[in-house]
Amino acid sequence: MIKNKDIFFITSAWNTGTGFIVKDYNFIITTIQVVGFSKKVVIRNNKIGKHLVKVIFIDYSNGLVFIELPESIKSNFNIINFELAVVEQPVKIFRTNYKNEIVAHTAEITNNSYQYNNFNHLLIKYKDHLKISGGVIVNNRNEIVGISKFLENENLFLGLPAKYILKSMEEFSMVQDISVRCPNCQNIVKKSLIEDNFCPSCTAEIKDELLEDFIPQLTLVESNIERALKKLGYKIELARLGRSFWEINEGSATIFIRYEQKHKFIVAFSNVISLNGHNKNEVNKFLLVENSKIGDLSFSINDNKVYLSAPYIFDDDFCEEYAETIFKDLFKKADFYDDIIENIQNKTISN
Repeated sequence: MIKNKDIFFITSAWNTGTGFIVKDYNFIITTIQVVGFSKKVVIRNNKIGKHLVKVIFIDYSNGLVFIELPESIKSNFNIINFELAVVEQPVKIFRTNYKNEIVAHTAEITNNSYQYNNFNHLLIKYKDHLKISGGVIVNNRNEIVGISKFLENENLFLGLPAKYILKSMEEFSMVQDISVRCPNCQNIVKKSLIEDNFCPSCTAEIKDELLEDFIPQLTLVESNIERALKKLGYKIELARLGRSFWEINEGSATIFIRYEQKHKFIVAFSNVISLNGHNKNEVNKFLLVENSKIGDLSFSINDNKVYLSAPYIFDDDFCEEYAETIFKDLFKKADFYDDIIENIQNKTISN
């Protein structure tokens, strides 16, 4: 059975997504769509907090990536050859989100042998249109059928069948070192044996982005945001949530910063707390009073969630010193207010 410890939320400089682990294999399985060309990514789930870990294998031919796994994590979740698995409709796709919650989606395989990049893929009908790269696809017998890759169009996405995953797992386990599959000869080669970017087996060139850490080119505004966060003492590799999106953990608070490049502004906010219906009037009064005391920041309530937000920062007027000041204030106050509001709304329970 799928358990919390089997599925991980993965973030890189390129994207976010999901990966999973299986019995007897000590690495996390995900896709190139999640990792991009990063050689270090951040993993987390309900059992462990954020960990910065290495990418240990890239199989670019079929879009598969393996990531190192902390030694304390083990799994009892089995993978078998897809051709032996019975595909009973519908299937389930399991993923996790940035809140470390496992989310299950129902989908239907419409084609077991859809051709893409010379590999048979699963063509899967899916109604929710959510980004689910790296999600494990499981049939009704709890057998791994494949891994979700990317949307083919708004109604269909591709999945890599389990037989290819299992083949790469078995071959990589014979190497047990940081390595890549040569795009030309398809041999798995250790990075330590690759000289001047040439495959030691066939002498074909292996591109830099498969061997070295490579992140997307940042815009000037993105660079300024990251510089401000570094000055405040935060590790950028742990903060990135894909492109133009950052997550900061301060005490018990989580703060998000997003650069909306299309609309040319930066938004920073924290979901301070979710309201439970208790002492609603007292909470509202408290927020109204505090709104007059917190300077440029402001409280708001949306869908029973209390948000603390910084004012929009427009990229044309970006000032690194102001951004640093407003971020610092937001981080500090988000951590300060979550416990206070929780105590106010739970006062009737203790009474």
